[in-house]
Amino acid sequence: MSYYKHNNDIDKYKSKILSSQKELRDILKNRKAQVENITLRNEWNEAQKRANYRNEYERIRNYLETHSIHPHTHGVHRLHERQKN
Repeated sequence: MSYYKHNNDIDKYKSKILSSQKELRDILKNRKAQVENITLRNEWNEAQKRANYRNEYERIRNYLETHSIHPHTHGVHRLHERQKN
C-alpha cells in the first residue's frame, strides 16, 4: 500500500513540475511576443517620424522656392532697369 501512495505522490509532483514548466513557457512566449510587438511599434513610429520630417522639409523648401525673392534674378533685373534709365 505504501508503494502506491509513494508512487502517487511522485506522480503528483511530476504533474506540478510539468504544470509549472508549461506556465513558465507560456510566460516566456508571451513576453517574447510583447517585446516583438514593442519593437515593431517603435520601428513604425521611427519610420513615421522620418516621413513626417521629410514631408515637412519638402513643404518648407518648396514654399521658400516659390515665395522667396531670388537675390540674383532680382538684382540683375534691377541693374537692367538702372541701365535703361
